[in-house]
Amino acid sequence: DICMDNNEKNYWFFDFASPYSYLVWQKIIKEDIDVTPKPVMVGAVISHFGGVGPGAIKSKREYLFADCLRRAKKMGVKLRTPAKMPFSPLPILRIAISLNDNVMMQRVFISYAFQYGWQEGLDYEDYDGFKSYICLKLGLSSEDYDNLLESRDSRKLLKQNIKESVELGIFGVPTFYNIDSKKIFWGLDSVDFYLEDLIGNDPLTDLKDEFKRFVEITGEMD
Repeated sequence: DICMDNNEKNYWFFDFASPYSYLVWQKIIKEDIDVTPKPVMVGAVISHFGGVGPGAIKSKREYLFADCLRRAKKMGVKLRTPAKMPFSPLPILRIAISLNDNVMMQRVFISYAFQYGWQEGLDYEDYDGFKSYICLKLGLSSEDYDNLLESRDSRKLLKQNIKESVELGIFGVPTFYNIDSKKIFWGLDSVDFYLEDLIGNDPLTDLKDEFKRFVEITGEMD
């Protein structure tokens, strides 16, 4: 069951093209973590900082997916490869954004959208198949689905999310952002650190002088 309230203070930036985003979402649902989902195109975020996505490097993408499989196994979560890789997540991201004003349905949509490819191994670019799947799972009519997909606001808000993520210094997904502490927590391994930060218990607090020293020494690298 999905029973989380919207939290305008803490954000979770993600992309449906990211298996790590899928795994973190399972933790968000299971542990009832209260966040505002912020869909982005991770390729646009990475390219802004002059990087290339992990999928562009064969050895890296294979290592990372093996890592995801190991982690999924330990989490007791099913993980499959979508039928077509790479794929464009753009239509799915736009629908998720179109549901911003319906928090419960947005979360249900995100869950089923991840499930379609990363659990069922189906083709995200089989647009008719994805549409039928989502309409069935969410009880949407074909017209409802098309209205969500074609919303002009979703295009604008997706660009806004990407711009916001870059301004916050977010360099990849999945990433939590705590507005109160102005800290980012990237990746599956950082979920627990994010939760600790929410209660003012970030281990980095006792090491801030060393972190400041690191920043000063490496500042000239940029």
